Amino acid sequence: MSRFFLALTLAALSATAQAPANSKTYESVDAVLWTQTSAEYQANARQVYVAARAALDRALATPRWVAALEANYVGAQPLPPAVILDLDETVLDNSAYRAQLAKAGQRFTEETWKKWVMESRAGLVPGAREFLLYARMRGVTIYYITNRECSGDASDPTRKNLQALGVPGALICRTGTSDKSPRRSEVAGMYHVLLLIGDDLNDFVTAATTPEARQKQMEQYGSLFGDRWFILPNAMYGSWDRFYGDDLSKKLSALKP
Repeated sequence: MSRFFLALTLAALSATAQAPANSKTYESVDAVLWTQTSAEYQANARQVYVAARAALDRALATPRWVAALEANYVGAQPLPPAVILDLDETVLDNSAYRAQLAKAGQRFTEETWKKWVMESRAGLVPGAREFLLYARMRGVTIYYITNRECSGDASDPTRKNLQALGVPGALICRTGTSDKSPRRSEVAGMYHVLLLIGDDLNDFVTAATTPEARQKQMEQYGSLFGDRWFILPNAMYGSWDRFYGDDLSKKLSALKP
């Protein structure tokens, strides 16, 4: 081997050895790139909302249709219809924020996230606007149960973002626990909740704390997905990846070759 090619080989090995320093940042690049550029992501998102629209029509024609596990309609008077959606990566597309982090070699922090929220410039997930406008046209009340810190008043940056995008709906923001079940229960006490739409298992049920237990939840509730629960694709982040943190060895050991 010539000295030239030996030098190139050593340089490549050295670069490879140094790569894990930013591994968490660069592990997410493919997920962000897929979300922002692939026709496949757009197709996935749109077909979720097309299916949700068809389910909404079925729900409106079916008395006492139940989507929220927290609902209890036994002996209750008929309630007005509503749908509950998550906000981030369900209606609002924050992939530009994730792209900023990747390009800067940074990781998620509460500080950078709050700065992004204040900018009020998240985009729309494909298919969301059409579904939301259709639901409003059918007389269905729209609620966003989000773990953003927001107020929902006219000066709130999240409210401004939604208004700029031309989509209707009322915000139910995080005020204490991140568990969304109490807030779903609140809405279900006032409305007949027809559909739940989100991008994380916690948008439908309080998710278990281990991958194995979450799989059991899927066995228990899996038949609801595609019927009255609709989940958007999100490979960028979620409660699913909290079991592994930044530990690459844990992630590799979880893979099933």
